[in-house]
Amino acid sequence: MAINNRRKIELYRFIYALGIRYTGEATAKLLANNYISYKNFKEKMVLIANLNDNELEQNSIYQDFVSIDGIGAKMAKVILQYFAEEKNLEILNNLEKELDIIDASLSHFTHELAGKSVVFTGTLVGMTRPEAKDKAEKCGMKVLGSISSKLDFLVVGNDPGSKLKKANELGIKVLSEEDWIQMIK
Repeated sequence: MAINNRRKIELYRFIYALGIRYTGEATAKLLANNYISYKNFKEKMVLIANLNDNELEQNSIYQDFVSIDGIGAKMAKVILQYFAEEKNLEILNNLEKELDIIDASLSHFTHELAGKSVVFTGTLVGMTRPEAKDKAEKCGMKVLGSISSKLDFLVVGNDPGSKLKKANELGIKVLSEEDWIQMIK
């Protein structure tokens, strides 16, 4: 019974346990919360791991991956190298047969913004960027680092730069810092 209970593992713990360089517990949680299921995570990583450099820049799945706030180019490269190695895929296939990998769940978040995505740009006055990110994550939101068509909200501080222009071009909902603060209450 105890052994079978240990065969269940949360997605973020599984990702963390893979031991991918630069992928600590916080990064594993980011990945789990963005991809929700192991199947989705693995499929996307394998797909983009097999693209060449020219294809990567044009691929929306890759762009979504590197736009996750906290996933830089260096970290992305290492994660994709892991999924490009046949030996690692064989290990994953064997583990899949033995484990029940539990999907990440945003259901424990009761805020209406749970599951939505946000990018912050410009200088925030009422809070620091890390505080804003923390508040978004506590609501169950995904904090991204760049603008894409899948983004739900852009929160704009002073001197927003090019992200505001791109968000407007894509029809992304733009919020002032004050609007953001009211929204997360």
